[in-house]
Amino acid sequence: MNILVASDSFKGTLSSEAVGQIVKEVLIHDQVDVVSISDGGEGVIEALKNKINGKRIKIEIKDPLGRMIEGYYLLTDQGEAVIESAVACGLSLLGDDERNPLLTSSYGLGMMIDDALKRGAKHFVIGIGGTSTNDGGLGMLEALGVKFYDDKDSLMTDLSGKDLKWVARFEADDFIRRLQDVRVEVACDVDNPLLGDHGATYTFSPQKGATPDMCHLLEEGMVRYADVVSHVFGSKHELAGSGAAGGLGFCFVTFFSGILKSGIDLVLDALSFDDLIKKYDLVITGEGKIDSQTSRGKVLSGILNRTSRQKIRTIAICGIMETDVTDFEKVFSVVPTVSGIDESLRDPETSLRKLIEEHVKSWLTK
Repeated sequence: MNILVASDSFKGTLSSEAVGQIVKEVLIHDQVDVVSISDGGEGVIEALKNKINGKRIKIEIKDPLGRMIEGYYLLTDQGEAVIESAVACGLSLLGDDERNPLLTSSYGLGMMIDDALKRGAKHFVIGIGGTSTNDGGLGMLEALGVKFYDDKDSLMTDLSGKDLKWVARFEADDFIRRLQDVRVEVACDVDNPLLGDHGATYTFSPQKGATPDMCHLLEEGMVRYADVVSHVFGSKHELAGSGAAGGLGFCFVTFFSGILKSGIDLVLDALSFDDLIKKYDLVITGEGKIDSQTSRGKVLSGILNRTSRQKIRTIAICGIMETDVTDFEKVFSVVPTVSGIDESLRDPETSLRKLIEEHVKSWLTK
């Protein structure tokens, strides 16, 4: 059987490539090929590196809490930059006790964009999933020279989610001139709006460490921030994807005149996925957790849309399944099938290998 493994990363444990290689090593009697996939979150550089063929640029940047770390992005000789927001402000950069979207900042992402602009980048592809932030891009914009002022007309600095509610005005003329002739495509991993029950704060901030009280403060601030920004750039907070990555989607579509795209579709189109899958009998996709967001622009929904059109058999593997998905021929979950949550996190490779060996492999032989 000819099998293609096109899985998302299992966030914080296994990369897309690692998942694929585990499947390939176990299913040794089949012809198994692996392609790295991302929906715009972690792994977008890995997924596009062969297609883009750019040089990896390494620079010192700030992490979500302002500590210096090594960042990287891709840059081609033609001035195309591929940037992964999670490299600078990803949730995986923080310990569980450090997660607090009132304090985390997207400043490091701005440092990478600034460096790419200085090197002549004119076309950006920016994956914005997997972040620890809910600052609406304030930190990123601060790093790029945009100045924000409060009600007392005092310059605001060291910006993070807690500062959204104090923004009264901003100065961005120099920044906007700098972006002339620069094109920005934004790979979104979700289609949520900026505000409201299904917006950036209430949907995603709890995953980033926010308590209900924190969510109330962040949403209050995001409403004010959106109002201030909309007076200059027009109302765009209801756009699908504007709530992605703690409001980075909104920031890119306003300040950068960016184009919000489905991250999984952007990656699959770049990989010519529709043509690629024609020679396979089965596609195996997957992600760390299948939940309510899976159908809103994540890898599984994007893959299934493509394979179902060509009537190619498709199954899914995952670490945890919180929501049933019925459109796949079969779904296999590590928890609780072969291990508990703690065990799977301690040794994700062994747990996934066991799932493939004991369940996926036996299912394929029937």
